[in-house]
Amino acid sequence: MEKIIIHKSTGKPIGKTGGSIWISKDVNDQLEAISDETGIAKQRITDFLLRKALAVTVIEESEI
Repeated sequence: MEKIIIHKSTGKPIGKTGGSIWISKDVNDQLEAISDETGIAKQRITDFLLRKALAVTVIEESEI
């Protein structure tokens, strides 16, 4: 599987609150379609996909 690379930012991190997050409409539509097709709740699908993505995410120093 391909790695997901995130480059470190030199700015301050954005707040670390828990709870709800906002996602774009197109991502929401894709999650909704997967939920409708599989019968699995959108929240469970989102958690599953994020866990898979986090497992292959690498943090690197920014070249900027």
